[in-house]
Amino acid sequence: MLACCGFWIATGWPDGVTAPLFAAVLGSLLAGADDPLPTFRNFYGVFLVVIAVNGIYVFGVFPRITALLEMLIAALMPAFLLFGWMAARPATCTIGSMLAIYISVQLALNSSYSADFSSFANSGIADDAGALR
Repeated sequence: MLACCGFWIATGWPDGVTAPLFAAVLGSLLAGADDPLPTFRNFYGVFLVVIAVNGIYVFGVFPRITALLEMLIAALMPAFLLFGWMAARPATCTIGSMLAIYISVQLALNSSYSADFSSFANSGIADDAGALR
C-alpha cells in the first residue's frame, strides 16, 4: 500500500487513490488465508473480467436504459445471478464473491447516466495497479 500511495502522490494521478484502496480491500479480504500472496496475484484476471463487464454495462447497456427501475434490474439480473450462483458453490466461491463485490462497487450507480471513457479507463488502470501491488 505504501508503494501504491507513493506512486499516486509522486505522479499526481487523478484516480490514483483507487490503487491503494483496492490493494487494501483485497488484502483485507484475503488476510485470513495461510499464504495470501499467491491468491492475491491470481486475482489479476478477476480484475480484468471486472473491467470488461463494467465496460459492457456502462457503455453498452446503461445508455439504452430509460427511466424505469425495472429495466435496470432486468439488465443487471443475468450477471448478478451468475455471480450469486458462483458464490454459492465451494469451488468458485471466492471468485464469485469478488466479482459480485467489485462489479457492484465499480458500477457506482447514480440517479442519472454520465459515462466518460477516459475516467473509466483511468479507474480501470488504477484497479489493476492495486491488484498487482
